[in-house]
Amino acid sequence: MASCRQVDIWMQAYLDNELRHADKLVFEQHVANCNPCARQLNQHKQASALLYESLREKRLYMDFTSQVLGHLPEMDLTQTLATETTWRTKNPHRLTQLFFQWLPVFVPILLLVFGLALYYAWPNDEFHSEHVVGMVLQADGPAHWSREMDLMRRDVRLEQWINQADRFETGATSQLLLALAGPTQVAMDQASRIKIDDARRITVESGRIWLDVGPEDRYFQVITPSARIIVFGTRFEVAVDLQETVITVASGEVQVENEHSFAVLREGDRARVTLQNSMERDSVSRPERIARWAQEIQANPDAEAVFAATLPPRNGVVVNAEQVFVVDKRDHRIRAIRLRWEPTMQDAENPGEGYHLYIADDRMEPVYKHHLPGTLFRQAGNHSIEVDLPDNKILQNARILHIKLIPEDIQRKTDLTFSEIAVIGY
Repeated sequence: MASCRQVDIWMQAYLDNELRHADKLVFEQHVANCNPCARQLNQHKQASALLYESLREKRLYMDFTSQVLGHLPEMDLTQTLATETTWRTKNPHRLTQLFFQWLPVFVPILLLVFGLALYYAWPNDEFHSEHVVGMVLQADGPAHWSREMDLMRRDVRLEQWINQADRFETGATSQLLLALAGPTQVAMDQASRIKIDDARRITVESGRIWLDVGPEDRYFQVITPSARIIVFGTRFEVAVDLQETVITVASGEVQVENEHSFAVLREGDRARVTLQNSMERDSVSRPERIARWAQEIQANPDAEAVFAATLPPRNGVVVNAEQVFVVDKRDHRIRAIRLRWEPTMQDAENPGEGYHLYIADDRMEPVYKHHLPGTLFRQAGNHSIEVDLPDNKILQNARILHIKLIPEDIQRKTDLTFSEIAVIGY
C-alpha cells in the first residue's frame, strides 16, 4: 500500500497519464480510501483545468519541430558518429570534462535557435479574429490588458486590436483612448478598469471613463456595480468607486436604472446611484466642461486611419424609433396593462425573450418599472398578456402614461413588434 507521500509524488504523473499500470492501480486504491489525498487530487484537477483554459489563447495548434530542425547546422551523420565513437574509446574519461567545458557555449546558442523558431511559428496578433471589436487609438503612460480567464497582464500598445472580453487597466499616471465599432470612443482616465463585453456593451469596474457613442440600430449598454446605462447615441461620463456610480450627460439622452428605479438623463443632468440602490439626481451648470480631461487625449492619426479602414462605420445605419405608447387614463384608476403584439414568422424560431417595462408620467418622470420574463410571451397563445400594476399613488395620480418596452437582450435586432398597449381600469 502506497503512503500519502508517495501518492503526492505521483499526483501530477497520474493526471498526465504517465504512471505505469501497476503504479496507477496502487494510486487509485490509495485515493479511494484516503479522503485528504482524494481532496488534494480534486484540487489538482481543478488547477489543471483552470491552467488549460487560461492558456487557451496561446495554445499552438501546429507542429514546429521541422522549423526548429531547419535552423540547426547540417552535418555528415555517418562521419560524425564514427569520429565520436573512436574518440570515446580512446578517451573514456575526457568525455564528461569536454561536455561540461562546452556546455555554457552551446546552451545559449540552442536557446536562441529555439526562441527564433518559436517566434516565427507562434500565431501573430493581426486582424484575423471574428471577435475583434475595436482598437487602441492612444496610450499615454503604462497601461495593461488581459483576456478573460487569463491570469497574465500585458502592456497595452498603440494600434492593438480589441477582442470581446478584453480588460483594460490604467495606472496612476496613464490614460487610454479606445475605439469600438459603431463607432464609439472610450477615454479611460487614470486608475480605471473596464471590460469590453461587445462593441455595444462595456463593464466599468472602477475609475472614470468618457464615452462618445455613435448611433446604431442597437442600444449601447454600460454596466457598473450599481447601475445599468442604456443609450442610442450620446456623450457622457461615468465615474465608479467602491460606493456609487456617477453619470453626467454632456449631450443626448441616457437611461439609468438599478434594481428598483430608473431615470432619464439629458444634457446637464447628473445621477448618483449607490450600491444600496438609492438614486439621486441633480444638474451641472457647464456640461461642456465635463469632457475637458478626455479631450486632452488625442487619437494617433495612423492608428485612427487603420481603424477606419478596417472597421469603418456602416453606411445607411437605420436607427429604429423607440416603441413608446402614450395612454390618457384620465381619472380612472388602473389595475393592469394589456400588451398585444403581431405574430411573425420568427415565432417558431424565436420562442420569446424577456422585456423591461418602463412607465413615466405627464412630465416624462419615471414612476414604475417591471421585468417581464420570456416565459410570459411563450405561454401566450393569442399574442396578448395582461400585466398587473401596483396601487402606486404617483402612478394612479398621473393622467398621461408614457409606456416603453426594451428587450431583455438589447443586442438583439429581432424583437417583438407591439401593436397595442392599453390600460385596464376599475
